[in-house]
Amino acid sequence: MLCPKTFDEKDVKDLIHAIDNDYIYEMFVDGLPVYGFVGEKEHHVDKLDDHVHNSTRYFLFTHVVFSIAYNVKGGDADSGHVIAVNATSSRGHRLELRAGEKTECEFTYAVKWIHSEIAYSQRMQVHHIPFKLGDNSLDIHWLSIVNAFVLVVLLTTFLAIILMRVLKNDFSRYMDADPEDLGSEIDDSGWKQVHGDVFRFPEHPMLLSACVGNGMQILALSLSLLFLAVLGMFYPGNESSLYTAGVVLYALSSGIAGYVSTKLYLQLGGTKWATNSLLSAALFTGPLLLVFATVNSVAISYNSVSAVPSRFIFLLVFIWTVVTFPLGIIGSLRAKKETPKFDAPCKTNFAKREIPPAPWYRSWPIQIFMAGFFPFSAIYIELHYTFSAMWGSRTYTLFGILAIAFLLLLLVTACISIALVYFQLSVEDYRWWWSSFFNGG
Repeated sequence: MLCPKTFDEKDVKDLIHAIDNDYIYEMFVDGLPVYGFVGEKEHHVDKLDDHVHNSTRYFLFTHVVFSIAYNVKGGDADSGHVIAVNATSSRGHRLELRAGEKTECEFTYAVKWIHSEIAYSQRMQVHHIPFKLGDNSLDIHWLSIVNAFVLVVLLTTFLAIILMRVLKNDFSRYMDADPEDLGSEIDDSGWKQVHGDVFRFPEHPMLLSACVGNGMQILALSLSLLFLAVLGMFYPGNESSLYTAGVVLYALSSGIAGYVSTKLYLQLGGTKWATNSLLSAALFTGPLLLVFATVNSVAISYNSVSAVPSRFIFLLVFIWTVVTFPLGIIGSLRAKKETPKFDAPCKTNFAKREIPPAPWYRSWPIQIFMAGFFPFSAIYIELHYTFSAMWGSRTYTLFGILAIAFLLLLLVTACISIALVYFQLSVEDYRWWWSSFFNGG
């Protein structure tokens, strides 16, 4: 006997609810995650007095059999390591649950030891659980990588053709020509007609600068987390280490957001750098805090174990106050001292050029859809595995493949953003600042 337990009426009701909704439990054996069902239900059809009566009986599993694979290092049994663990609920040891009745239960377990020749360093590859796609899930991961790589090659080749064949000669003629003779000696067509407006500052430069600064911070955070994951810093059985690293790295990288945001804002002719710094510090954390508070309130109302304790929330606020916000201000101050005045390659016209109407397939919504479709097509398979680990009962361990997929995602996003900006300038639409940001986003 491992654990005697008495369930009152409320506990029995909760267990029946868990069994009825196919709840599973999670435990860790030597740091390896193990999953199992709480119980099972049986449907019965009884005939009583020429009437058909349907009933459902609920059973709680009370006995678990652990199959543990281990290796022996140097022939010494005391130095063995656990390689893989599997838990099986015994249907021969069940306890029927009846609503409204107290139930006494005794939980037991058994262990089967299986010898293995697999090294301890490779145990996560052995313990990795396929995502219901058969035993070739690793091949599917690599298929996703190959798909993204082919897309990157096609896009980079396409951009190289544009830059080398279309733009190279035009750039050389513009650099050699007299600025006063640009309009008379060079045939302006397409993107060349907006050379006097292409460096016109965008609307709402403070908001754009804050968005770009936060984007650089999130990019640095993502790359840092992936780097640590590839080095094996995040053990699959301890998810809190990943969350802790995310919070710490986000706080430490806030100076990047302040620096990039203030530098871009000052180059765009802004003067309220302090206000821009405040906006950059709150632009991401503000909505995030609102969503987090809403989700956490719902979790607390349902007595969910995923609800974050109040002391942890106060700790996050404290970290943001004493680390994140000051580092953002320091980054802004450094950018204020180092940022030179924006020097455009060509003079900007005093009057805005009229933008001709563009066909529907070159409108902003269509461009944003195309800019999102291509990167999504490159990573959708890996995205499926990531979501299965986030909201399912799977453990994600292939961080090397995830890092490759993320780098390919960055390349695809950059290529498609450059191409769409070129197409936009080709139809004489010089408002490329915000559209380039939304395309990449």
